[in-house]
Amino acid sequence: MKYLKSFKFWILLLVVAYSAIGFLFLPWFLVNKTPQILKGKIGINLKIAKADFNPYSFELTLHHVVLDDLDHKPVLSIKKFYINYTLLGLFDKTLLFKKIEINSPKLYAKFQKDGIFNLSNIVHTSSQKAPSTKTSETSLPHIMLDTLSIKRGAIVYQDNHEGKNFQYDLGPYNFTARDISTQKDRINSYSFKTSLQGKGSIFWKGGMGINPLKVYGIIRVNNLNLSKLYRYALPDIKASLDHGILNLNLPYQIIFHKGMKVNIDQASATLSQLIMTQKDNQKALLNIPKLEVKGVNLKWPKQSLLIDQAHLSDANIHPVLQKDGLINFMSLMEPIRKNKTVSQAQTITPVKPWKYLIHSITAHNMHVNFTDKTLAKPLLSRLKNIQLTIKNISSKKTDPIRVKLSATLNKDTNINASSTIIQAPLGSESSIKLSHLRLSDFNPYLNPFINFKIKNANVDVNATLKADFGTQNNINLLANTKIYNL
Repeated sequence: MKYLKSFKFWILLLVVAYSAIGFLFLPWFLVNKTPQILKGKIGINLKIAKADFNPYSFELTLHHVVLDDLDHKPVLSIKKFYINYTLLGLFDKTLLFKKIEINSPKLYAKFQKDGIFNLSNIVHTSSQKAPSTKTSETSLPHIMLDTLSIKRGAIVYQDNHEGKNFQYDLGPYNFTARDISTQKDRINSYSFKTSLQGKGSIFWKGGMGINPLKVYGIIRVNNLNLSKLYRYALPDIKASLDHGILNLNLPYQIIFHKGMKVNIDQASATLSQLIMTQKDNQKALLNIPKLEVKGVNLKWPKQSLLIDQAHLSDANIHPVLQKDGLINFMSLMEPIRKNKTVSQAQTITPVKPWKYLIHSITAHNMHVNFTDKTLAKPLLSRLKNIQLTIKNISSKKTDPIRVKLSATLNKDTNINASSTIIQAPLGSESSIKLSHLRLSDFNPYLNPFINFKIKNANVDVNATLKADFGTQNNINLLANTKIYNL
């Protein structure tokens, strides 16, 4: 029994016991006992197929982790979860993790037919404690993580409530974050990339600091198809979005310190192949091959918005003046009425007005087919090859807005106009030039005032119009008119 007094024996025994606990007991406990404890305490349905732990390198690997909701339907599955902890941080009173890697996680987010969201159906309601109303200032523990990696992830979103039967797939995605820390003024970096429905993609890259919390970075959205999201978000709108592609470039900075501050600098967006029709008869509403918005700058809570340029190319728009005097776009963008209880009007709290400036809005080669149904017989007027420029749209009511327009009306009427508009006091000064205006196109408007029909006549107009709706309502029109081929 001399070996019982041997120091080497006890060291060896300690090493064997420690190894047995680390290599054998802890993995067995995680696989067999941890799910049972969680099930008994809070009702969580968790399964772990296999666990590996190295007590010397402090590496833990969980294989095929599955989380079900209370109805035993899948919520989350992870093919492999790996964590590597190091003791070196203890010298600095820090929990230091070298790496956390999550391989092939798949999240199922689902609104069921009864309206219950599966992510809220993971634990028993009796175990969900009400949030405490007491506030206390406590410092965060020192935690550092060198690398967080998520590979080949996927998210499946479903909504079966109220017969929607909607599903949207996000992934496979990859996420990497480095130098995560709870220490003050420490900044970590992260990147995220995913595909959307197999065609579009999102790329997100930036950094984050904790204590105080601040995030910054850039989000790029490529080839996001909007039609499916539109049908899901706005199912009751009478206008249908048949097609539309979004590309977005969004640099941002958000600081959470004494409130929230948001800065967006030089963001841009492009809408392409935008097609809208009426749901009931599939008649065309608009077709926009390309709409670009550049140089978007936003600051909150300063509430300032600056846009350098918005440009519309080769658009076809089909407005209709209906018999009730409303443009079709106004009624078609209203939701389809359903038998729902109308809530009482709520008091609207006045908000701080925004400061805004749009330097330039331009439209190139735009076509407008305008139908007037207020007449006895609907009249179609076509504006073709529209070139439109609007400059300096500002919240400063005294700053002039400048408008320039050229277009062809119907067959050969040329329109050229320019105007300067002041919002306060309201007024404008315009120059208008019409060439080869065909009066016969407007017989339906003239018929109530004349007892004859114009078969052929052309009019040229060169006019200056000044309007002042400030202290007095004054309109001055100076025009030179020529009528020929009557």
